[in-house]
Amino acid sequence: MNFEFRSVLRNGFLPGLSVVCFVLGGVLNPFNHFLSALVLMLSAVGLYFAMVCTVAEGNWLDIRAVFTGVWLFTVGLAALRLTGYQEPWQGKTWVLLTVAYAVFQIGAGVGIAVGKKYYPSLREKVTGRVFGRVRFGLRKERLFSICLITTAIGLICFLINIAIRGYVPCFSSSPTAYLDFHTPFNLFANATIGVSGLCYYCLRTQPLTRLQKGCLWLCILYSVFVYPVMVVSRGNFLAAAISLTVAVFYLHRERLVALLLCLVVTFGVYEGCARLRNYSDAQLDEFFEPEQIVRPGGEDTFALSPRMAFLYGYLTVSHDNFNEAV
Repeated sequence: MNFEFRSVLRNGFLPGLSVVCFVLGGVLNPFNHFLSALVLMLSAVGLYFAMVCTVAEGNWLDIRAVFTGVWLFTVGLAALRLTGYQEPWQGKTWVLLTVAYAVFQIGAGVGIAVGKKYYPSLREKVTGRVFGRVRFGLRKERLFSICLITTAIGLICFLINIAIRGYVPCFSSSPTAYLDFHTPFNLFANATIGVSGLCYYCLRTQPLTRLQKGCLWLCILYSVFVYPVMVVSRGNFLAAAISLTVAVFYLHRERLVALLLCLVVTFGVYEGCARLRNYSDAQLDEFFEPEQIVRPGGEDTFALSPRMAFLYGYLTVSHDNFNEAV
């Protein structure tokens, strides 16, 4: 009992400290939003590494550590208010964001603990059981077919979308090509790209012929690079790239070098997709309204460049939209 209590205390201390930092950022924000942002962003970096080294036991992709780093850092970025459309957040927004973080950490902690304790025995009991006319079985030999069929569905929907719209966004000079390309088929095409990680898992763990391996590599190439670039969608690319990165990281013994290499490639392709949107600097200035910030102790001003404002808006707009909804 004492051991379990110490374990709960150890695993709950850093998430609890994160909540305290979040509350501190929210309290400081109405008085000095730059100081509030600094507290949140420094806390994000420090707590991420602290969680990796303690709670996550060296796992750089532990969901509790990653969520802490991303959540606190992006909220801190939003607190800077570097664009003209951003407004000071209501107190209720800060409360809800803090509660959301706490609930996620509790759920993740309980889920991981319960999974480690009960999943092996539960899987053994359920596998092979018959539920009515359905026989439940976890058979790895089905993975290749699942990867192939899922990718084929996405490709077919993409081709249908091209036939409907008559163009491919990547080869269009229109700044609204990405938005205008949307149809119901686009939803199915987008939904299939997350299979990239499963494809890599299948490659590394299953006995496959050369032809099957070649097919899976083509599936990964299409899901991660070809489709997102053709539709000029950074969101789709990130979804597919993160799925693949997680698989690569865990299947290569959680090596940091594998994670860093994936992140470098991800950032490069992300920037390429952003430039393919064909937005001019004048249009980006109009969209994001970079704020003129007066430097401390002088009359000099600072403003984000149009491209940086584009990236900044992408990272922070969901939090600002949430505040609007509140």
